[in-house]
Amino acid sequence: MAIYRSVQMTFWTDTKIEDDFTPEDKYFYLYLFTNPHTNLAGCYEISLKLMAYETGYSKDTIERLLERFKDVHEVIDYCSETKEVLLLNWYKYNWTKSEKFRKPLKKEIEDIKNNSFREYLTKLFNGEDVRYRIDTKCIDTTVTVTVTDTVTDTVSDTDTVTDKKSNKNNKIFTPPTVEEVRSYCQERNNKVDPEGFIDFYESKGWFIGKNKMKDWKAAVRNWERSEHNKGSTYMDAIKNRVSQVDDW
Repeated sequence: MAIYRSVQMTFWTDTKIEDDFTPEDKYFYLYLFTNPHTNLAGCYEISLKLMAYETGYSKDTIERLLERFKDVHEVIDYCSETKEVLLLNWYKYNWTKSEKFRKPLKKEIEDIKNNSFREYLTKLFNGEDVRYRIDTKCIDTTVTVTVTDTVTDTVSDTDTVTDKKSNKNNKIFTPPTVEEVRSYCQERNNKVDPEGFIDFYESKGWFIGKNKMKDWKAAVRNWERSEHNKGSTYMDAIKNRVSQVDDW
């Protein structure tokens, strides 16, 4: 058995993966194809507890994922009695016609405990065109999963946080009126010209550089600092000139 598993780049562009798989689905499917318990046959023994430990998911989440992959995606089967998982599409990408490969492959197929798994792979090994029918009695869990079910317990909370951040970031900017700017300038007792401020940013479409303005009060405060610095610079220049004349 090889010490590594290769994943084709077409995994990410497969229409079923793109359209039907959630991020959790993709992660779990990659795990099933690349974990250290995989073999040449694509049918190997692994417990729910071990899958939970290696993926970081809870045992309940693993059960839900297995149900989803079996009933919704129809790409695996799992037998709780023999603790074997069958990857239905494994043979398409990993089997070869090499005799050096087929000899150990045949031995692995013969060692499979689940009868339906073994019969299915035996027919594929012998070149028969067979379609696997998932045994609904094979996975013994009480969890029922639909396409719209959430796989992990934390997804709904994460979505809520994301929605709040999205709403905050997508707050629509409304340009201020001259009176609003004047009132704010009076409140801050600065020397910013409200009409000049409005005219300047209206001519720029209320953009600051390449970005749309988000907070006009912050822009006023920036003008305030700019005007103060401009005056200080001007007075410094005058004082410097006077000093030079005196020295002369």
